[in-house]
Amino acid sequence: MKIMGFTGTQQGMTKPQYQMFFNIYRELSPDEFHHGDDIGSDREAQAIAGVHESRIIIHPPEDSSRRAFCKGDEIRPPKPYLERNEDIVADVEYMIATPKQYVEIRRSGTWATIRYTRKANKEIFIIYPDGSVDYEVTACAVCDLPRRYCVCVFPFLRIDTKTGEHVSGPQGEAFSAGKRKSRKIEIQEIELIVRGGEEK
Repeated sequence: MKIMGFTGTQQGMTKPQYQMFFNIYRELSPDEFHHGDDIGSDREAQAIAGVHESRIIIHPPEDSSRRAFCKGDEIRPPKPYLERNEDIVADVEYMIATPKQYVEIRRSGTWATIRYTRKANKEIFIIYPDGSVDYEVTACAVCDLPRRYCVCVFPFLRIDTKTGEHVSGPQGEAFSAGKRKSRKIEIQEIELIVRGGEEK
């Protein structure tokens, strides 16, 4: 099952961001889509997810003043913003982010979620206001493949039954030692990434 998460601003996506989000969503075609039910970008992303008939999981904020009240297949209990955003990242395989800025800033829920995604060693597509995309992924330290394509069977690695991670002794999972890669991508490359053939 392919599970996608989303984070974006309450001001909504720019037209280039919206178009690129649509293109990436169509190519990745996730079975399940998670978002935070805010006005603006979350509502716009839900409209695209609904057209593609993905199962929609909503993680609403405790503060309902800027909540979109989208309808979904499952609505989780409301939580404070940061905690809710961490739950979205924890529940998905990869994230799409549509920040308002071209550079990372503090005091932004979207950028805080991007930072948390990096910390969690998960794939992320960052779509900037002009529609350009950075693709970031942490590769396994053993096979150099992203998490969802890693099939390591080396005897010194085992699968943690709770997290599904490759674990090697007390140092923890193999992705902690892996390289974080970031590069600009074009829409034509999305299909290659979906098939697991991205550049190393």
